[in-house]
Amino acid sequence: MTAIDLDKSYLITGSQDRTIKIWNATSLHLIRTLNGFDGSVLCLQFQNDYLVSGSDAGTISIWSVRNGNCLRQLFGHNEMVLSIRIDSRKIVSSTYRGEIKIWNFADALNLEIPDFEVCKTTFSFVGIVYSLQFDDFYLYNR
Repeated sequence: MTAIDLDKSYLITGSQDRTIKIWNATSLHLIRTLNGFDGSVLCLQFQNDYLVSGSDAGTISIWSVRNGNCLRQLFGHNEMVLSIRIDSRKIVSSTYRGEIKIWNFADALNLEIPDFEVCKTTFSFVGIVYSLQFDDFYLYNR
């Protein structure tokens, strides 16, 4: 297991076997397995019905937790995505070489908008960005 997130209803795990598993948080019964990744799942976060994951192939995938459908894959990183954070407006992703991208969540759900327009900002830091947090004013990295 390489990634985990949970709330009252779900426990969601990502793995090197290129799958995400969605479990019932109370009974630990497996609800569904999500497949179709280009690489190992290194990070994930979910909120409401949306699950966003990053892989060692540099892709970001957006899923429906409820039905398991992949809603979109975003291609903008050229290396492994180590951290993903989301809120209702943004997806923030970081890579092994210190690149951070901020994506518009609503635009990401619209398949007619190309990836380069979904990505609103790119930052570069020296060093690895292992984890991220953000609020309305600040972006924190570690």
